[in-house]
Amino acid sequence: MSSSHLWNGIVFGGAIMGFIIGAGFASGQEILAFYTHLGFAGSLAGGLFSMLILAVVFAVIMEDGRKLQYEDANDILEYYCGKYLGELLKWVVAIVMFLVASIMFSGAGATLEQQYGLDPLVGRLLMAAITILTVILGLKNLVNVIGVIAPVIAIFAIGVGVVGIASNPAGVTGSDELIASLNLNAPFPNWWTTGFMYAAYLTMGLLPFICGVGTQARTRGEAVGGGIFGGVGFMLGVMVLGFGLMAHIQDVHHTEIPALALIGTDSPLVSNVFAVALMLAIYTTAVPMLWTAVNKLAPFDGTPRYRIITIVLGVIALFGGLLKFSTMIGIIYPALGWGGLLIIVCMVWKKIRGARGA
Repeated sequence: MSSSHLWNGIVFGGAIMGFIIGAGFASGQEILAFYTHLGFAGSLAGGLFSMLILAVVFAVIMEDGRKLQYEDANDILEYYCGKYLGELLKWVVAIVMFLVASIMFSGAGATLEQQYGLDPLVGRLLMAAITILTVILGLKNLVNVIGVIAPVIAIFAIGVGVVGIASNPAGVTGSDELIASLNLNAPFPNWWTTGFMYAAYLTMGLLPFICGVGTQARTRGEAVGGGIFGGVGFMLGVMVLGFGLMAHIQDVHHTEIPALALIGTDSPLVSNVFAVALMLAIYTTAVPMLWTAVNKLAPFDGTPRYRIITIVLGVIALFGGLLKFSTMIGIIYPALGWGGLLIIVCMVWKKIRGARGA
């Protein structure tokens, strides 16, 4: 692979990571919901299992996107799952995007409340307003914008994890008894179901976007490399931040933004910068999520109908985001894994049938 193709693969992987990195990951709440209850060994095994699945699934989707060159990336659902189930899943994915946008609004409120003591409604209203405005104006160069912001956000989150591990390394491997005593939420019982369902949850929300990124790849190497880089890079970040939180689980498990709590009050400058980075993470996720939901009902054309639908869906998402951030993540994200499981089964069956017919 030439240096230009390698660089393009990294950019595509960065775009994928940017799309994933929202309030759930960067706040640490998503990691607590899925992995922390497993303890050190279970979290390590589950994280590595998720990494393997995501690297393969993302690479396959990227390459299929490159070959198929769909104008509407949602058509990849019909390619994998057939006409009728695929059409149904298009609507399901749009609803999922809408729900995630609502979660992002809730996360903005939780971030400003925890860091600055503001009423959570302030953050929710602020994020909803700028998200709606961005969607109304249209999305341009989305892949490049997200690809640039993603590494910055990832560096902050991973840095928080590294500091957490370094400040209490014994707390990582020796936290199992404490974790068991805290009765943390456990949506899935063991490392392999957690690892698989976390990867499935991400597949559910990312499939059309990754397919769209794949259409921009010029070679198979760029497509596959971008998918692998995105999956592996993201899960490395998840594991580092997760172990950092685990090292201080008694101090962070009850907070809405665990990563922010991990920084603590000893470093106000760092915590303020991280809060800004987290708000950027929320924004880079909320915008494409709401945009996807809106475009299912009205393609972007700048007409009054498009603007009205954007405002209406944005306001409804805002009302949904009035629910507690940790509650929304703990219930909605694991539930989305079942939809992702169906999609992965369809993908595997499609590849098996294609191999038999070759």
